Amino acid sequence: MALRASPQPLRYHTLGLCGRIAWTGYHQKETAPGSRQCKGSATQSLVTVGNRKNHIARAIALAPPEGENAVMKEVRFPKLVTPRLLLRAPSERDIPAWFARATDVESASLAGDPVPDDISSGKQWLARSRQRLADGQAIQWSIDRAGISDAIGTITLSFSATDAKAAALGFVLARAHWGLGLGGEAAREVLRYGFETLALEQVEAEAAARNSASLRILAKLGFKHIGSFIDESDGEPCERFVLVGGNWRKDRDSNPDGLSASAL
Repeated sequence: MALRASPQPLRYHTLGLCGRIAWTGYHQKETAPGSRQCKGSATQSLVTVGNRKNHIARAIALAPPEGENAVMKEVRFPKLVTPRLLLRAPSERDIPAWFARATDVESASLAGDPVPDDISSGKQWLARSRQRLADGQAIQWSIDRAGISDAIGTITLSFSATDAKAAALGFVLARAHWGLGLGGEAAREVLRYGFETLALEQVEAEAAARNSASLRILAKLGFKHIGSFIDESDGEPCERFVLVGGNWRKDRDSNPDGLSASAL
C-alpha cells in the first residue's frame, strides 16, 4: 500500500523521481538538484527567494540545537500515538525493514520508486530522511505497530517550497499490513498534527490510478480529487487530491472519535 512521492512536484521539497507520494526515501535516478520535470510542467527551482524566509524559519524550528545529544534529538522529534500505532523518528534499526519494503516490486511500482540494489542503500534513505528534517523540508515517521518488532512502514509530510501553509502526504506500508486500516489510522494522526500543530491550511496527495486501496483511504479521509496526470518517470496514470484544513476540522468536529479502523 503506497501513495506516490510528491504531489505538485515542482512546489514541494522532494528527492528523486517526480510524481506519486509514497516516499520510501531512496531513489537511484534523480533530476537536477532543486528541480523536477513532470508532463505539462516547466522545470523550476524548488526554493525561491520569495519563500526563503519561511523555509529557513521551518528549518530552525525542526532542527535540533547544535551539540544536542541523541536522546534530546529523540525527545524533540514529534512522536505521534494512535490506538494501534507509534509514529517515531527513523533510525538505523529500521534499515532492514525498509529494504524489505523497498524491494517489494509491486509496492515500489505503485509508489513510483526504483528498487534498490542492496541493503547499503538504506543508509542513503536514512541520511536523506534526517537531512530533510534538519533542512525543514519534511518530517518522516517510522510506523511501529504494537506486538511487531520491526517498523511496518513510513509516513511523511513534505512541506511546500512556496507556501508555508501547504504540505504533501505520503506513506508506504509493508505488504503484511495491508487491508487492516493501518494506513488510514497513521494518515489521520499525521493530518491532525499538520492541521492542529503546524497550522497547515491544505495537504495534497497523489496515488497511481490503479491503487484502489490508497484511493479509498484518501476519499475516506476527506481528500477531494483535483486532477489526473501521467508520471513521466514511469508512464503511470495518477490522480491528485487535496484536503483543506477547514473541511478537515468540520469532519473532525462532526466525528470527534475519528474514523474507525474498519472504515479505512
